[in-house]
Amino acid sequence: MASKHLGLGANREQDVHVPYIPPEVHRMIAQYIHFSDLPHYRLVSRILSAIGAEELFSTITFHCSSGSIARINAIKTCPHLNRYVTTIVWDSNLWKIPNVRDLHEWRRYFHGRAFAAQQHGDAEHRKLADTFNSLRDNQEEWERYLDRARDEKVAKNFRNLQNMFSGFKNLCKLHILNGDLTVRHRGLEKRAEKPHPPECTFNYWRGESLNVDGLPVYHSERPCGYALAAIDSFGDISWRLTKLRLNSVCCKVFYGFMDGIQPLRNFSSFHLKLTVLSEPLWGRDVARWPRFYSNVLAVRNLFHHQVFMGFLVKLPELESLKLDFCGRYFDENDIGHSAPATVGDIFDPGHTWPRLRRISLLHADTTHEALSSLLKRHQSTLKVLKLHAMMLEPDQNEVHARQSHARTWTDIFDEMNEVLHLEHAKLSGYFSIKDSDVPGCNFENEQYALAASAYLVTGGDSPLRGTKVRQ
Repeated sequence: MASKHLGLGANREQDVHVPYIPPEVHRMIAQYIHFSDLPHYRLVSRILSAIGAEELFSTITFHCSSGSIARINAIKTCPHLNRYVTTIVWDSNLWKIPNVRDLHEWRRYFHGRAFAAQQHGDAEHRKLADTFNSLRDNQEEWERYLDRARDEKVAKNFRNLQNMFSGFKNLCKLHILNGDLTVRHRGLEKRAEKPHPPECTFNYWRGESLNVDGLPVYHSERPCGYALAAIDSFGDISWRLTKLRLNSVCCKVFYGFMDGIQPLRNFSSFHLKLTVLSEPLWGRDVARWPRFYSNVLAVRNLFHHQVFMGFLVKLPELESLKLDFCGRYFDENDIGHSAPATVGDIFDPGHTWPRLRRISLLHADTTHEALSSLLKRHQSTLKVLKLHAMMLEPDQNEVHARQSHARTWTDIFDEMNEVLHLEHAKLSGYFSIKDSDVPGCNFENEQYALAASAYLVTGGDSPLRGTKVRQ
């Protein structure tokens, strides 16, 4: 019976010292082991080798290069490892800079980037300007850039991507990211929308193309553009996906994607972060004024056409939905700091998802009527609600009403408390009221946010009345 006291991988001299631990417990422990230690963990025994392989290869990362594709194909062709792969995290940052095709355009591009950085005047941006100036005059870096861009072009071929993704038996989740990414416990973590230059070096970095804005940039070269087009070409592979996360996608690109692709009907989880391309106003003090977004009205009009609404309706299996409209934008037509979309233009008032348990909305505008209707339609299934930095617009019947009769965020949160039966809630950011002197709710205060979130779940006395704060 000595074997009952064996630890996995223990030798005979250790039999009496190491208690037996069931594989199920080891599997739980393995979830907390750092990925760099898992290869050593797998050497202990066959059982731990299998457990470690599941942790190492359940989520794999990829970017468009011949080396990355070769690594993914090696995992795919190994039956022992293939069966563990359930999630691919796609780093969609590119080496290629749109409209940079020769050394002259390379120099002109980085001259403009250096000039833009110098306008801020602080030490950090002066250092950044030095980096851009160094890249502008570095022909060796230009040649390395060309080699990487050529390799990337081959890797981006839809047939290569389709061949790479096909053959994974249990693949069901795809995360597509861009921006400032770092390796985390499993996969990648996004720290910021734009990649930062490497420290203490004047080498060019992948992802600089995200800084290129404006209409001359092709849709395929805008954030996440080529990745969405690739998904459209995958055919049967796309239909096996149940979870898709996109962070971040150009709004106009996503509309083109919706027009061409068949709805992915098996999605149970859909997380989407959209961006609006920007153009800076050099005539203003850039240290004081927000960036100028000339596309926000065009994007609001796109959502008003309800194409996005129709796309969501065709995802009948949704259990988790997260929509992030990536901040607010100062518009030249003085509509203020408005979001690119409203709840009324996103959700069909006549549609209900029968299994929707989680809703997260970030940087969206809404009327009381639209938000209340959405939540009431899903009150029987909704268990998790997360809202961030929303603006309340007047309902149609409130437009000409006296301000004192208009709804406030406090009224809406009281209604949520009465109607919903949540297990978890999170409120964050500043909740404003459009064209009103009535103060909003400042959930940038952590204690206030925690109290308000708890109120939505457990009820009791409202912390919102008497603690409303102006921004």
